[in-house]
Amino acid sequence: MTLLDLMFKANTKAAWDAFVAANNLADTCDIDEIGPVEGQNWHVNVRVTSPDIDPAVIAQGGPGVEWIDPALVEAPIRIWAGGMNYWKPGA
Repeated sequence: MTLLDLMFKANTKAAWDAFVAANNLADTCDIDEIGPVEGQNWHVNVRVTSPDIDPAVIAQGGPGVEWIDPALVEAPIRIWAGGMNYWKPGA
């Protein structure tokens, strides 16, 4: 399986935690919680490491959580060692 990376922002850490629980991400993905960026939202990098997780499904987000298009991020705060392999719609 190819590892795929997604970036998310959530209104709050609680919204993120609920999204993780609802989508069983804690046991199926590597999660790097960056936290607030410039004092706003809760930012997170997610590396999908299981074939049981469909990136297209989790990229739909949930209440208070949305996927960030990596093409719109000029200077990522953190990236995985070795770089990122960003998921894109339709890929």
